[in-house]
Amino acid sequence: MTLDDGERGLRLAAALAAGGIGRWDWRIDRDEFVADDILHRLLGHVPGEGTLDARAPIHPDDLGEAGRRLDAHLTGSAATYESEHRLRARDGAWRWVQERGQVTARDAAGRPQRLSGVTLDIGARKRAEEESLGRQREIQTLLDSLPGYAFFKNADSVYVVANQIFADAVGTPKDAIRGRTDHDLFPPEMAAKFRADDRLCMQSGETLYVGEERMIKGGREFVVDTRKVPLRDGSGSVAGLVGFGFDISERRRAEDALRQSEHRLELVLAGAALGMWDWDIAHDRVTVNARSAELLGLDPSEVGGDLAWWTEVLHPDDRAEVSRLMGEMLAGGGLFDGEYRFRYAGGGWRWLNLRGRVTERDAAGRAVRASGTHMDVTERRRAEDALRASEDERARLAEQLRQAQKIESIGMLAGGVAHDFNNLLLPILGFAEMARAAAVDARQAHQLTQIVDAGTRAKDLVRQLLAFSRKQVLEMQSLDLSDEIRRLEPILRRVVREDIRIELELAPDLGWVRGDSSQIQQILMNLVVNAHDAMPGGGRMRIATAVARLGDERDAQLSALPPGEYVVVTVADSGEGMDANVRAHLFEPFFTTKEPGKGTGLGLATVHGIVKQHGGEIAVSTRLGAGSSFAVWLPRADAEPRASSGEMARRADGGDERVLVVEDEKLVRDLVCAVLVECGYRVTCAGDPDEALRLIAGGAEFDLLLTDVIMPGMNGRELHRRITSLRPMLKALYMSGYTGDVLDAHGLGEDTRFLQKPFMVAQLIAKVREVLDG
Repeated sequence: MTLDDGERGLRLAAALAAGGIGRWDWRIDRDEFVADDILHRLLGHVPGEGTLDARAPIHPDDLGEAGRRLDAHLTGSAATYESEHRLRARDGAWRWVQERGQVTARDAAGRPQRLSGVTLDIGARKRAEEESLGRQREIQTLLDSLPGYAFFKNADSVYVVANQIFADAVGTPKDAIRGRTDHDLFPPEMAAKFRADDRLCMQSGETLYVGEERMIKGGREFVVDTRKVPLRDGSGSVAGLVGFGFDISERRRAEDALRQSEHRLELVLAGAALGMWDWDIAHDRVTVNARSAELLGLDPSEVGGDLAWWTEVLHPDDRAEVSRLMGEMLAGGGLFDGEYRFRYAGGGWRWLNLRGRVTERDAAGRAVRASGTHMDVTERRRAEDALRASEDERARLAEQLRQAQKIESIGMLAGGVAHDFNNLLLPILGFAEMARAAAVDARQAHQLTQIVDAGTRAKDLVRQLLAFSRKQVLEMQSLDLSDEIRRLEPILRRVVREDIRIELELAPDLGWVRGDSSQIQQILMNLVVNAHDAMPGGGRMRIATAVARLGDERDAQLSALPPGEYVVVTVADSGEGMDANVRAHLFEPFFTTKEPGKGTGLGLATVHGIVKQHGGEIAVSTRLGAGSSFAVWLPRADAEPRASSGEMARRADGGDERVLVVEDEKLVRDLVCAVLVECGYRVTCAGDPDEALRLIAGGAEFDLLLTDVIMPGMNGRELHRRITSLRPMLKALYMSGYTGDVLDAHGLGEDTRFLQKPFMVAQLIAKVREVLDG
């Protein structure tokens, strides 16, 4: 069955009318323009009243382009005439139309005689496009308001929108990013990585946490923490993705600096999640998109539809401020912007950035509608908290550095004078002891004892200075700290007043630590005295030992210790406690809260230095009015204890062996030789290494080399090495007034036989006998 031309024309006209498409015919040769009723109505004219003119006013902004398109068709350079422009309607308004036409008749010369076409109302489409552009501008504004990088890519990983921060980072104008790919903006390897991440995100349909990436642009390297979120269209298909990122270069640089102090601080910055909300104020209806529900861990059907529901899920502490700011917004206060906590379905609270403004008011100016966004800033808030913690930690490390520099300065001073001071003290103490032993009356012996006591106090003061600066020489051995405390208990009880009760809680299977017994005793004694002084009115003192394992999570005071097992000695008191100021200066040398003349301020500084020199740490817990606790953490050792020098059998009455004494300080040399001769040894003295080598080269035989360590021309270790090339069985005992760090540099290890100057006469005699018998 076929249609005749008349019926076909009627159906075409009906179809055009149904589509709102007006027809027109322009007789160019007669300048006559005929339009149908649809076109009349489109432009607000009543059909039959007047005739539309082909030259109906076109918007001035569109006139030039429309004219060029018409001329192109009339002259034959374009097959058809097509133009989108605005026409003035009868009421003076402008209507967006699309015109399409074609020359239907030309004269013999080819000049156009007749042009026929149609006009389509595209106002709705233009309004939709304008709304789309408006939404893009809103998205652009929203992205620009974010605190980090933000961009939107389509399904082909082509950039659609990016914020200014991202544009600045990649060194490309924001408007020029649209339509470009990662290969246009980044080096090839980096661009390929970003494209692979895009594919993974869009194919999985899940948020992709890219993690930390190093990006290079314009010669600048920066670290970005990025999250990519897939976007879906109305059908549920992935249509692209949104990326959020933060430049964490400064944080990384801060962490690198902190790592130099063996402390690493982790900071996590996460991307933001977005949601949209709309509040019909007049009817108290709140509608949100699926993302808003997701931010609360809910299905959209579970989200309440009124303000009361949202108030219920808002944290109680935030409700008053939100109510106040919401009231200001409704009254005309502009943008509502704040960060608040909302209850999360999975437990706990999530921080959301809540932004919005009144979008509609009635004739009286009352707000009837408000709209805005939700953005999840929980991870950012956590990161900011962590950053503040890192600033506090950095301040703590700076204070530690300042304290270490102070100790190092005093240590350098102490170490610098220790050698000369010790060499002066040694003959004073030694000759005074010998003179006291030979004193003929009690008065003379008492005076010499005073000299010895004063010299001993000076010697102890030097040891304290070296102890807190960690420069003293340690005689390391395996120790059971519970046993050490038991041996020291009688002395401790004599030190403490009777109104203070000492309680011992000593672990039976403590294991061993490597330490210097005398220095460990010094730690215990100083801590006990400190606890004693903190309880002027009496109280309870607890001394405890235990084994503890230190993991990755620990008190900040123990941050420098590696993970592992430790022996912990705790001295706690029930005394007055300390305030923050005293706690901050606790281990500083010469800091004391005692009255002038009643304390040197070296007690706890000495403890701190000894503990650090033993590879340990000390943690302090205190509260004003509630006492203090000092916990010393020392690395646990597996080795069985070996006999210390004090436990080895030795004779203290001398002998007749041959001893070569090499010492460049004459007073010290004279004292040592005199003591050894008096003990029966056959002693030969040399003032320098060269003289000692000449004696050996001349055939002299010796059983023991007693030598200073640091001497002009050659140190004691090298002297012994050269002598043993000729006398392999020769034993050696070293002595020095220098500090431990200097001696370490000259090869004196833990097992080296050594006497620290200044020593007492009895110590010299015992040590010589010990080495000869060993």
